[in-house]
Amino acid sequence: MSESDSEGIISKSQLAEFAELFERFEFADDPRSQQACEAERMFNAKAEIAFREQVQPKFVSLSESDFNAGLKSWCRDWLNKNKPLHFKKRNR
Repeated sequence: MSESDSEGIISKSQLAEFAELFERFEFADDPRSQQACEAERMFNAKAEIAFREQVQPKFVSLSESDFNAGLKSWCRDWLNKNKPLHFKKRNR
């Protein structure tokens, strides 16, 4: 999935916000640190709200787990496009 696949489901600005949170927990030096755990909690809470308020009413056949998997994939794509050097270093 690419960033453009998220259009119509979430906005580009929302995707950027999700990607920043995703990066803070997915690629944290210490995934159990307070900062990483807080970023993951915020990501999950925002994803739940986005799914409930934006996605579910428009895309009734899309499950929350499929949305979450897609969202994480879109975040990786966003990071690869917008922070390619940083992302490649952290994604080893």
